[in-house]
Amino acid sequence: MKKIYNYRSTVVHGGTLKDKDKYLEIGGLKIEVEKIAVDFLRYTLLFVLHNPEYLDDAKKFDEFIDLTISEGK
Repeated sequence: MKKIYNYRSTVVHGGTLKDKDKYLEIGGLKIEVEKIAVDFLRYTLLFVLHNPEYLDDAKKFDEFIDLTISEGK
């Protein structure tokens, strides 16, 4: 998430993206941060559509996301 935020922040504030800011290495694969951000948004929207109970409680949703990421699911 930090890499996505840094990417967004650099773009929003008119900075120049360095090559190291544009990619993230996962399991030996170099993946574009932009693609990771779009995929994360897509999966988040799908999750909320299938689990509407999280719409009313942002803290519960954040805790679920944090737990899922920390468990590597």
